[in-house]
Amino acid sequence: MPNAFDSLKANMFKDVTSVMGFEARWLSSVTGLVTIAAHGVTFKKPSLKEKQLLEYDDAFWEPTNRIMEYFESDFPGLFDLANRPDLGVQKIQVDNEYYVAGEARRMFDGDLVYVQLFPDEDV
Repeated sequence: MPNAFDSLKANMFKDVTSVMGFEARWLSSVTGLVTIAAHGVTFKKPSLKEKQLLEYDDAFWEPTNRIMEYFESDFPGLFDLANRPDLGVQKIQVDNEYYVAGEARRMFDGDLVYVQLFPDEDV
């Protein structure tokens, strides 16, 4: 039986992405299939002004990186493939822009994944 926290977490993520989230697509380098995130994703893409304001900040986190957060069940296999660049480039489309997946990290709960995105120069 799933615990109450898991259902609350899933509902909260769904609520946040329905208001502030983005549709995302993943093109797998292994299967060639396009997967669309069922819940949507959260996405941080800092503007030039935000980068300039934070240039002199001693922030511990890296505010200038593009980060996508998703439920692992939305993109099964992306976590493993993003951390194995020898298996091919994982392409992601968010907000009509194309990116290449970099390092992926699981959050403490194990269901949410953060993946760093880099602009796709081939598009």
